[in-house]
Amino acid sequence: MTTPIVRKLRCAIYTSKSSVEGLEQEFNSLHAQREACEAHTASQRSEGWVLVRDQYYDGGISCADPGHCYAARAIPCCEARWTDSALVKALAHAFRRKRMLKSGEFATIAELAECEGIAPPYMTRVVRLTLLAPHIVEPILEVRQGTEVTLARMLKPFPAPWALQSCSFS
Repeated sequence: MTTPIVRKLRCAIYTSKSSVEGLEQEFNSLHAQREACEAHTASQRSEGWVLVRDQYYDGGISCADPGHCYAARAIPCCEARWTDSALVKALAHAFRRKRMLKSGEFATIAELAECEGIAPPYMTRVVRLTLLAPHIVEPILEVRQGTEVTLARMLKPFPAPWALQSCSFS
């Protein structure tokens, strides 16, 4: 049985209040709105919802002026972080192919590459992705990596020790 792939959906929380009345309180209606939205987003984690850490509070500001409205700023934040679907697929293929090699289904990378119709050097670079440190792989799978993290960049040579990999991808 295969586990279904859940697409990550970045969620920004925008809270607003039409007046400044009460905003001076330590815990005001903007905080209450955010708290409720955080709870709802957490309840949808199994559906792939991921909370954007940035906070968008509009207290006493009208959104009639988009230049002053944080709602207009929240949308690009959610779109700015994207997943390189080719990179996610390559990671999935890399781990699947590594399992095939470890199980003895194929004796060599060249044999596996031939069976799948892929050039052996490319297959080697893809399988090498299984050597990436968990602290690099997890943000990719959770759609938290920056736009500079692409398949092309990840296929370039990188050091095997996990401690040195952060320098290669920062």
